[in-house]
Amino acid sequence: YEQSNTYFLAANRLNPDDAKLKTEVARLYFEQGLKAQAVNVLKQLSQAYPLDAQYLAGLGKIYYLAGDYGFAKETLLKALKMNDEHIEALEGLALTYLATEEYENAIKTYKRLIHIDPSDAQWYFAQAKIYQKAGNLEEAFKHFKLTTQVNFNYPLAHFETAQMAARLGRTGNAEEEKLKEIKINPHLKEPYLALG
Repeated sequence: YEQSNTYFLAANRLNPDDAKLKTEVARLYFEQGLKAQAVNVLKQLSQAYPLDAQYLAGLGKIYYLAGDYGFAKETLLKALKMNDEHIEALEGLALTYLATEEYENAIKTYKRLIHIDPSDAQWYFAQAKIYQKAGNLEEAFKHFKLTTQVNFNYPLAHFETAQMAARLGRTGNAEEEKLKEIKINPHLKEPYLALG
């Protein structure tokens, strides 16, 4: 690991205009907890290579991971201006909205992802988690249930549906979801028995 770090830093000094090397250096800085240095390298890159949606989407997600939500949002929106159905940019934008507690914008962004790929259960699940975090238990229950309909083999969605059903006083739904989850993951029978 140390050798690869040294290699990339030395290679970057020899080839300061190589975008791939700079991206790797930014990742290394980020992994080492040097967020300010990582963000500085990324800002240089975003100015040097502003016209590639895939690159900007990846860059925006790194800004998000570094906690620089303003630059994350700005970079991801630039990527979406180039390709308004860019999955990685939309996902990064939704996560950024969630981090900044812009729940309505996060939900709208997940709706766009669902429109693009309605067969991907993770978008329904993420939307349900936002409704849950925002305190809208009815919508959370509905979207956890939708997740299980899109992908029956999504055990966490069955668990969350059961939890929401119990919180909403729908014991029949809660028991039904527990049984579905146990069917998918038989090893879960014991924890549910302990819960009663």
